[in-house]
Order: sequence, then C-alpha cells, then structure tokens
Amino acid sequence: MTDRILPLQNAPVSGGLSAAVVRFLVASSRTGKVPAGKLFFAEGDQGGAMYALRYGGASVYRSSKTDDKLLRLLGEGDCCGEKSLTDLRLRSASVRALEDCRPWRFRRMLCLICTRTRVTWCNLRSCR
Repeated sequence: MTDRILPLQNAPVSGGLSAAVVRFLVASSRTGKVPAGKLFFAEGDQGGAMYALRYGGASVYRSSKTDDKLLRLLGEGDCCGEKSLTDLRLRSASVRALEDCRPWRFRRMLCLICTRTRVTWCNLRSCR
C-alpha cells in the first residue's frame, strides 16, 4: 500500500499529509477505470469530486469555438478536479484520458470531513 500512495502523498494537492491520513483517504475513496479517449469530466459539468491518477495519463484542456487549448498533461499521482471541492462552481476545464486510467475518486464530503478534523486536504503547497 505504501508504494501505491507515495505519488499521492507527494502531490501538491495533498499539502504534505501524513501517510496515515493519505491511507485513510485512499481507503475511503472509490477507484475506477477511465478508458483511453473518455472524459473524466467536461468543462461546465457540476463538480463534487476530485480524481488522483493511480495509473495512466490524461490531458486537461479548455474548449473555445475554434479549438481546444491544452492546459496540462497529467500522470501518475497528479490530481484534477480539486477546484470543485472548494468553490462549488461548474468545472472550468475538461479532462480526457490519453490512455487507460485507474483513478482514485475523492468525494467532496470526504474532503470536508478531513478538513473538519483539522486535516487540510485542499491546502495546496503550490499552484501549478
């Protein structure tokens, strides 16, 4: 389990959480599959969960009338959708799997529970 959670524990979104807290979050999360070419979520969707990639790669992009603008490429341990945990707005970008992905899915309620117990899940160490 330690090898599986290390990329997540080192991710900027984790804010340096201890291994014990990350293990609790992982144990309380859902894992899923997102096949290559499919969306995790689309720009304009209602938020409510964030995702952390266990395996695979994805792209974050915004759409305009003429094209899609790539914002970032994601790999193992990277997170997406964390903004929806704090601002309750619609998704500001889309995330598409570039290859078969296995993400953890963390619901907003789980993150709020951790925040109420003085674990600041949404305390970003950096704003990449």
